[in-house]
Amino acid sequence: MPVLEFAISEMGVGVLMMAHKLELKGKLSFTCSYYNPRSSHWEPIIERYGLDYEICTGERLNPKTSVLLRTSEEFSDLNINVSDQMVRPIILNKFSNLLPPIDRDPLFHYCCLESRLRGDQADYEEQKGHQSDHERRG
Repeated sequence: MPVLEFAISEMGVGVLMMAHKLELKGKLSFTCSYYNPRSSHWEPIIERYGLDYEICTGERLNPKTSVLLRTSEEFSDLNINVSDQMVRPIILNKFSNLLPPIDRDPLFHYCCLESRLRGDQADYEEQKGHQSDHERRG
């Protein structure tokens, strides 16, 4: 199962307190990675990205609390990386109940699951048939 790491590389906050209002303004830069056991290293899911935020709260405000998030000016793109090595264990762990227990091979289950999720029953039956042939020969 993948292990996630969320790292904050920069964080700033400014506070303005008044009698009937509280304002927080700041900046947050972060990355998110997962551990790939096959390659034994961390791979980025979200490359370094930054947000500016404003939180305003007070009894006389409507709404009483507001939150505003914006992309920081130095970041124009949000880069999200998704790999097969990251997604496969998640799919197998979360959706394996959709598959019959005919084999313990994760790749076989993955192929069957893809067929089932696409709604391709004929392809699923073909995969299942190939697996049965393999079991009889093995």
